[in-house]
Amino acid sequence: MTAGGTIFEYDREATRAAHLNLVAGADLCTCAGCRNFRLVRESGIYPPDFLLLLNSLGIDFRKEEEVYTLGDVKDGRMLYSGWFYFVGSLPKPPKMHRVFMPDVGHIACGIAETGPAPHEAFAGHPTIAVDFMVYAPWRLAEPYE
Repeated sequence: MTAGGTIFEYDREATRAAHLNLVAGADLCTCAGCRNFRLVRESGIYPPDFLLLLNSLGIDFRKEEEVYTLGDVKDGRMLYSGWFYFVGSLPKPPKMHRVFMPDVGHIACGIAETGPAPHEAFAGHPTIAVDFMVYAPWRLAEPYE
């Protein structure tokens, strides 16, 4: 597959099978940032082009490996970052490869071969990740601390 000029290989079915055994990173955490992310995850924070990319790779958008906040709430929104693992490989040495999403102004994503060890559901498979940064509305009644 080619995305944003980056060529990589992937196994959609192996990724889908691994995602069946995952619990999303935000679902494991009780901090305010993750609780807010769980609230807004399915409310359209990811643009359609990004969801299509995830789906084509076999990634369940509800099962990010990790998600974390990048600062304070500004203008009623929080900047989040995180990543989704999938079964695949890059033909080049490990480094970040940016995937540019045309006409999508509120998300940045990339394909990366580096990062923390993936969930055990991916054991025995080569993995790479889709990393992302996205603004999401702050919907919790409590302030972010």
